[in-house]
Amino acid sequence: MLSLGEERWLLDWGGHLIQGRAADGTPLADVPPDELFLGFSRRSGRWTLDTRLAHRAEKDDPGSGELAIASAEVLSATARYAITDRWSFVLRGENLL
Repeated sequence: MLSLGEERWLLDWGGHLIQGRAADGTPLADVPPDELFLGFSRRSGRWTLDTRLAHRAEKDDPGSGELAIASAEVLSATARYAITDRWSFVLRGENLL
């Protein structure tokens, strides 16, 4: 995190690689596809702005009752205004690409 006076800047990244197979080798249901993400936040006074870009890998070995899905990039953004220490107004957008 970088602080410049009242402003704070944050860059974060991460992801997950999850495997889910039954004892007989068949794919399990409800295992999310692999994902990598990069996020950026800026906070100044009562305002916080967040963005996150994620790459979701294809899922070509779906479990029982699931469908294969293609890879995708997902962009999300959030604007938050702290009205008080306990109350905030939040506007969030998902899948903005």
